[in-house]
Amino acid sequence: MGKKSSQKGRIGSKKAVKILVVDDVQLCRMILERKLRSAGHEVLLAESGEEALQLIDIDPPDVILLDLMMPGMDGEETLRRIQRTGGRPMVIVVSAAIDRDRLLRLKELGVCGFIAKPINFQRLEEEIEKALESRRRLEKEIAELVGRSNGSTGEGE
Repeated sequence: MGKKSSQKGRIGSKKAVKILVVDDVQLCRMILERKLRSAGHEVLLAESGEEALQLIDIDPPDVILLDLMMPGMDGEETLRRIQRTGGRPMVIVVSAAIDRDRLLRLKELGVCGFIAKPINFQRLEEEIEKALESRRRLEKEIAELVGRSNGSTGEGE
């Protein structure tokens, strides 16, 4: 099963940021793990879509870095199945090539960012921070809506 390593995350909050790297190429996983760990993230690794789904079920990540071109279950199918799990991790696609039609399909499936291979690690950190900020805004909006809903029914005040 996937390898796990951890350190406190520095980006965006004091809580460790848990990132799942899904890539069938071992060298890519190793490089991403080393860079992400050095940036202070907790890192989970999966070499296939199937393994990623197992890890997500056991230990849900905050962010998923997802390769598209993998044998067996490709990244797009993996993304569809991730979305069916009910959790909503922030997914950033990492791919060497992507066409416009596929990009649009992936956006419809909830992808929040794209990084081209070879990876620019400064840009990757920026995409991770944008994904986390987007999640924080969404959580805040949900909390406000729930608060208003509770306020209008007289509950939870």
